[in-house]
Amino acid sequence: RAEKAMESFLIAARAVHYASTISLVGIFAFISFVAIPEISPRLGRRLWLLAWASLVLAVLSGGAWLVFVAAQMSGQPAVATVSQSVVAIVLQRTRFGQVWMVRAVLAVILVALLLLPQGWRGRLWNWGGLALAAGLLASLAWAGHGGATPGEPGDLHLAADILHLLAAGAWVGSLIPLALFLAGARQNADPGACIVRRSMTRYSILAATSVAVLF
Repeated sequence: RAEKAMESFLIAARAVHYASTISLVGIFAFISFVAIPEISPRLGRRLWLLAWASLVLAVLSGGAWLVFVAAQMSGQPAVATVSQSVVAIVLQRTRFGQVWMVRAVLAVILVALLLLPQGWRGRLWNWGGLALAAGLLASLAWAGHGGATPGEPGDLHLAADILHLLAAGAWVGSLIPLALFLAGARQNADPGACIVRRSMTRYSILAATSVAVLF
């Protein structure tokens, strides 16, 4: 029963982590490819808050994922893996842990980026955020079967997983930002029909490209 509960918690942590990191990529992809230069200050604030929420969820669920994996490897309860430094051993001596340390560095840099004042958030900020979020999402490929498969088949599998994750992030992850953009456009005539049409055209191109990469 304890093992089943642990497995359920691990599945939940992974699901939340995938969803939150996909959301992060989608937010910055929407800002960089769709909303610019039509993004309004109000929408910018909403997306900034959404990015913070996604990042916090990603960090918490990623930490939980690490603890549950350490518990599975050691055969000990999750609490014991932290108190007995099992998590530290997993971080230092396993490939999964090493990938998680790299991802932790990316998350810290992303936190610093989000803390920058409004006046510093230009195109460089947008592309930097997209690159960091994409790295955070793409690195999940090393936690799957692609990262564990040796030789050329493994390289091909890994590349396919990376592309699959990034395409899902750009398309699915940008749905909530798109909904916020359209809701703001419906509430007032600030963006204008012409601007909304151009943004929807750019989103259609982004979505179509993402679907092609997924296939």
